[in-house]
Amino acid sequence: MEKIIIYHNPKCTKSRCALNWLAESEKTVEIRDYLNIPLSTLELKNILDKLNLLPSDILRSKEKEYIDMVKGNYSSEEQLLDYMIKFPKLIERPIVLWEGGGVLARPLQNLIEKFNNE
Repeated sequence: MEKIIIYHNPKCTKSRCALNWLAESEKTVEIRDYLNIPLSTLELKNILDKLNLLPSDILRSKEKEYIDMVKGNYSSEEQLLDYMIKFPKLIERPIVLWEGGGVLARPLQNLIEKFNNE
């Protein structure tokens, strides 16, 4: 693994734990604060493709934005993806990607296992 990208929310405990674990690995880590620098639709699609997941697999359905504006207002994964672009808080975190791999690092054990098997 060369370059590692973490899609990070600095206010999230789980995201901070993953970042700390990565820092200890002595790898070069690029931090992508996707709440302040939103993802494009293409970026999110590429992340999902790399993880082999659907938008619904990384949806934070307990967020206020989901409950107030999204729940019951979509009928496809594509529509859900559009909502996730509009409301990035709906994207589960942290997501960690590297060349040839990636993982939704929630729980942290997912990252540790995947990282150690690469």
